[in-house]
Amino acid sequence: ARIAALAHGGQVIISSATAALVAQEPLQDLGRHRLKDFDVPVQLFQLGSATFPPLRTPGAVNLPAPATHFLGREHELFEAATLWLDRDPRVLTIVGPGGTGKTRFSIELARFLADDADGGTVFVPLAPVRDPTLVVPMVAAHLGAAGDSAAAIATRIGGKRANVVLDNLEQLLPGAARPLAGLLAAAPALRLVATSREPLRIAGESEFDLPPMEEGDAVTLFLERARAIRANVGDSPAVHELIRRLDGL
Repeated sequence: ARIAALAHGGQVIISSATAALVAQEPLQDLGRHRLKDFDVPVQLFQLGSATFPPLRTPGAVNLPAPATHFLGREHELFEAATLWLDRDPRVLTIVGPGGTGKTRFSIELARFLADDADGGTVFVPLAPVRDPTLVVPMVAAHLGAAGDSAAAIATRIGGKRANVVLDNLEQLLPGAARPLAGLLAAAPALRLVATSREPLRIAGESEFDLPPMEEGDAVTLFLERARAIRANVGDSPAVHELIRRLDGL
């Protein structure tokens, strides 16, 4: 059903498994494509030699694959996604102190919103960057633009919606705010999800304050990480006291 939904009228699209069964028929290799709800891209073929427009596949998703599963935060994820869908901000800044889990949260949010980004979804890590003038060129590089300017990014995505996660932006503020505002003006289809200890304070920005985890989820996370190193670590009053003293961070 997912494959069939990509085809244009009169076009027959098949998977590699089906292609192996019709080896005597003329096939066109359409390359690998991302399908909704599939973990990895899928090789697709067209039956016959007719010419059709490009497949209507979702944009490519280039996000980190965290080593651990997403724990808790379901309520906050729902609130952030609702804010995104209701207000359609140009920038959604996930604000919170260090250790709140902003990076992990932004990855999950971007993955959840990727279906509507036909121009792609990318993750731009900014923690090691200290020069704010490098932010726009880094966005261009991750989007595959033919140049490092806002104009090159606008040309690359055209009218297709593209979501970009800018992770750990705080050390580049306020210097990065102006070039990012210029980028958004040049590329109307671009949307940003930023993680920072403070907002960008530019037009079109919405803030989402990410609170520390609730104690129950924080204890579960602590035990999960601890048991990855020492399997016999158990729950105890000391663990809860530690969580409270760290404010759930």
